[in-house]
Amino acid sequence: MPEFFEDSLLREIAQLPPRYRDYAYASLARASGRLGYGYRDLASRVRSTYLRSYVLAEMPLYDPPSLDTTVKEVLEALPSLKYAGRVYVLARLAETLCALGRKDYKHYLFVAENYSTPVGYSGKARLAIAFSRCRMVARAEGIADSYSGSRRASLYVELALARPEDYRLFTRTAGFIRGLRDGKKKVVLFSRLAGHPLYGKATTPCVKDLAMKIPLGEALEDLYLSLLVARNLAEAGYSGAVRQGFEVMFPSLPPIDVLPLDFAELILEVLYHYRGLQTALKVAEGSALAPLYYAHLLDYVSMLSSEKTGYTAKGSASNSENAGI
Repeated sequence: MPEFFEDSLLREIAQLPPRYRDYAYASLARASGRLGYGYRDLASRVRSTYLRSYVLAEMPLYDPPSLDTTVKEVLEALPSLKYAGRVYVLARLAETLCALGRKDYKHYLFVAENYSTPVGYSGKARLAIAFSRCRMVARAEGIADSYSGSRRASLYVELALARPEDYRLFTRTAGFIRGLRDGKKKVVLFSRLAGHPLYGKATTPCVKDLAMKIPLGEALEDLYLSLLVARNLAEAGYSGAVRQGFEVMFPSLPPIDVLPLDFAELILEVLYHYRGLQTALKVAEGSALAPLYYAHLLDYVSMLSSEKTGYTAKGSASNSENAGI
């Protein structure tokens, strides 16, 4: 484990309120595993069985020899979880097994499907994304088609991103977004879809046109949506197109301590893309929850790094905002 984790950040995390402490340890464990360092000690500090199991279910992607042990640990923890937690953990485990070439991933997806009946949209959406990542697109679409409007469109975006070679799925997704009445939601979802390799080869808005719409308004909700667009386009490689809009928004960004956690994290992610990691860390430093935000930034940056190396580990946290529109 890096000395930065061992000597500095861990001591600060230990001083956080319990509900934030777990989240910080989980974020740090995931980042450490993705970066090739030891993650088990960090994961063992996570008191939430669900959160610990979810993190461990991803780790064999970066530590393949741990797969059998991890599967056993996760399955032993499963009975203590609520149904929604079981769906999330089994979906994550199935994705890992599929990526590592194990044939039993289908079994865990079907078990997750059995648990999904009473869970809400978030759990069903997570299962649909896992089906798509595991090449079971028809089942993924079956879940998505049980919804309508922005929920269906936003879920289809994630399904399409999980199957970049599927032109039919991509064009269907673009059609669902075009059919939305809310123009701001259209901009957000097209900005997320812009990360698809087929973007621009179908009837989709030009990235520059999306970028020119930032900021989307003056209300706090509009600022949040504008930041989503800025982050989405930066992740897709179009930060240059958004920079002018970001500069307009930057002076109006509120202090992160007055915001909900997901809003504050989004600001830090956007700052990472447009001002660099040091600036994002400096903004986090001024917060009462600084250790939590440090851990989140490490988690986020490690996620971006793992995607570049070909791992399909995304979607567990950072982009849930898009799927919830």
